[in-house]
Amino acid sequence: DDTSAGSSGGSAGTPTPSEHQDGTARLVSCATAKKPYATIEVTNPNAADSSFDVHITFEDADDMTVDGTIKEVDVPASGTRTIRVPLTNAKENATEVDHCDLDPVASYHW
Repeated sequence: DDTSAGSSGGSAGTPTPSEHQDGTARLVSCATAKKPYATIEVTNPNAADSSFDVHITFEDADDMTVDGTIKEVDVPASGTRTIRVPLTNAKENATEVDHCDLDPVASYHW
């Protein structure tokens, strides 16, 4: 019995403690030829261990996508975790990467 489907109305209300908030993602360093991975710091605002989806795109100097991925990250309650997200096919792609585009919102993973 799925009563939540199609419920677009209702009151906004304040979130209950059981509702999980999205985390934040901060780019520490982007991929380079010598280090073909991005380093990302993910922060969990929730009072419980949570999983988040981190969205990152590796781009070249013309803002064209070289590689992109979504990485699921487990972060301890009210904590921070630093992860490395490797490039796919790093030998070919690492030299093309100019910068990273990281979504600052780490979506809560249900």
